[in-house]
Amino acid sequence: MKYRTFFLLILAFTLTINLFASLTDLPPLIPFRDGEKWGYCNPQKEIKVACKYQDAYPFSNGYGLVQDDAGKWHLVNSKGKVGKAIEAESVTILSPTLIEIYKQGKFGLMNTKGKSLTKCEYEDFINFYGKATATWAKRNGKYGILNMKGKEVLPAEYDMVSGPDNGTFAVKKAGRYAIYSEAGKPLSGFVYDAVNLLSDGVFTVQEGKTWKIIDKKLQEVLNLGEKYSFVGNFEGGLARASAQGKWGFINPKGEEVIPVKYTSAGVLGEGLFAHKDGGFDIITDSKGNIIRKDIEYASSFVNHRALISQNNKEGMISPDGKTVIPCKYDRISDFFIGNYTVAERNDQDIILDIQGNELFSGDFDQIESDEGGLFLISDESKKTGYIDTKGTQYWKE
Repeated sequence: MKYRTFFLLILAFTLTINLFASLTDLPPLIPFRDGEKWGYCNPQKEIKVACKYQDAYPFSNGYGLVQDDAGKWHLVNSKGKVGKAIEAESVTILSPTLIEIYKQGKFGLMNTKGKSLTKCEYEDFINFYGKATATWAKRNGKYGILNMKGKEVLPAEYDMVSGPDNGTFAVKKAGRYAIYSEAGKPLSGFVYDAVNLLSDGVFTVQEGKTWKIIDKKLQEVLNLGEKYSFVGNFEGGLARASAQGKWGFINPKGEEVIPVKYTSAGVLGEGLFAHKDGGFDIITDSKGNIIRKDIEYASSFVNHRALISQNNKEGMISPDGKTVIPCKYDRISDFFIGNYTVAERNDQDIILDIQGNELFSGDFDQIESDEGGLFLISDESKKTGYIDTKGTQYWKE
């Protein structure tokens, strides 16, 4: 009897650990729909924010988001505290300290404490990706550089701004380009006809018809002459190059690792590259060694997985070129947010983990991957609710 009791204790402990592990994959609070109203529950489906809102969104960067009956938005923290009303048509949580608001066709910035950092006066800007402390922003048809404090470190007076990439922007004025820092300081004059930003420690720039490789100090490393009509930025040791409508890859010495003779060439990331040869993508490493040559299509890597297609079916490969998810699905979404995604096979939606394990399947009108291991179920007219990787439904009619 003692041994049986001990075994049951071990079993109960193991089940508790497994349950805890599965629950900790989820965010602290989950959008929950009760009839027509939304609130939040915890992973045990205990209501923590009353279901009295028009809508609720999954947690991102430490906050959830609800919309009240007046159409105003409120941030929700991990303890379920609902913040002050934000008057905007839409709100996007950019970081733990920064949100984007959209109102009357224009964008602006606000911090998560509710302080406005800019007016809603921008036609467009992009997120502060990675370690970037600034982004390009478009105001009154012109471009500038906006930092995370809402200051235009470069006034929106230019024809185009692209970047950031490794702390640098390309700025265009009167048909010429200059290189600027994230602080809005010029690193060069407007002397270039094209600029591909800093990557692998160098820039590629065009002056007239001549392409050059320059270093961080903007000193010339290599003059490529007029051999190429286009040279991209270096990633993983190679740069795309084009001449007479054909494509290939060169290394920083100007050597053609992949001859410029193919119909297309693309950087997959993770040190892999692809060029089209007939109906197949030939995947190589940075030295030109062939990794795969049996794939009809390969996408760029996202979260260490690249989408591939064979015989009109889709799968995934890992950075070593090995198939992780076999090409047996009609459709697969990239792992943009985390370690789970959605695939479709024979009109069935299937939730996959990053190893290719099928976790749950069902027949839904529409299912979209979202943050924190949650998936949005919806029909053509409205959101039905969220499910997790086990198929647990977070709603009741």
